[in-house]
Amino acid sequence: MDKLSRFVEDLRDDEVLAALNQLQKLQTEKPTQTGKDLRIRLILRWGEKDVRAAAEWSTTKMEAGEDRQEAIDAVAGQWARMNVAEATAWAGKLPDNGEREGALTSVAGSVVYTAPQNSLTLATTLPSGPARDDIIARASGIWAYQAPEQAVAWAKQIPDEALRQSAIKHIAFTWGEKNPVAAGDLAVTALPPGPEQEQAVIGVVQRWWLVDPTAAAAWVNRFPEGKLRQIATDTIEQTEARLKLGKSPSGFN
Repeated sequence: MDKLSRFVEDLRDDEVLAALNQLQKLQTEKPTQTGKDLRIRLILRWGEKDVRAAAEWSTTKMEAGEDRQEAIDAVAGQWARMNVAEATAWAGKLPDNGEREGALTSVAGSVVYTAPQNSLTLATTLPSGPARDDIIARASGIWAYQAPEQAVAWAKQIPDEALRQSAIKHIAFTWGEKNPVAAGDLAVTALPPGPEQEQAVIGVVQRWWLVDPTAAAAWVNRFPEGKLRQIATDTIEQTEARLKLGKSPSGFN
């Protein structure tokens, strides 16, 4: 345990707020990276006992800027792991657009593994970007592993086309490990021709070929002549070649 962690852990509960207020004064006068790190740790320590108070402190005692955003994101994620509904409600009411978006992203990212449906539902409200795409990829996979039919039904209802295709693609990836027949059907029927469908088919074919190469090849051979069939055929050949060389199959996303 490092010195900062030891200091924070050794504080009594009734000493945390006083330490945080004193540190905030020092950081205002002469900010340091160590002070910044310690402040986050104190906020999260306080959040263990009273996460709502810690969240409110972050928005009222810190000046707007990168440090406050980091504190808001940290406590939002902590709150989400305790009660995702309360954390979402709090984050959604933040008046500043940037802080609200950051907090909601943190909430969604914090419950990817414990509440993937909540994570996905929240992620669909966020602006497009790498953070949202990462959440959708991870949460779609987790939900597909737990309840693929439910995940598919949910994904098909997403109004935004690009978001819908991304979610379905990642569901197909994961579902392909347990049920490649269903995952393959999803890839070719629920996705229009294009990059997302091609990536989904590649992922399904790779997984399918590893467990049942005969069935995977037969499925690919039923594709009509064209780009998708060629991509799937190439995937089988490349996967087989890599395995013969003792390498892991490429293309898993």
